[in-house]
Amino acid sequence: MEQGDPTVAFGAYARVMQVLRLEDDLSNLAVDDVLGRKLQDAGLTPKRRAPKKSSRIQLQNSFSSSDGTEG
Repeated sequence: MEQGDPTVAFGAYARVMQVLRLEDDLSNLAVDDVLGRKLQDAGLTPKRRAPKKSSRIQLQNSFSSSDGTEG
């Protein structure tokens, strides 16, 4: 549980919260976290995708054929 194992059942977490006398805060786990969502969204940056290799080869071929030389 302490290592963040995803196979730990939710009941185990609920039992720990009960032992720590935090069972009343169990409903707070599902509350919408506006600040947390903004922080999460701020860290997301869309990644630029590299052009496909076939497109690059086609561009090179079009330049070499336009100047009258081959290859």
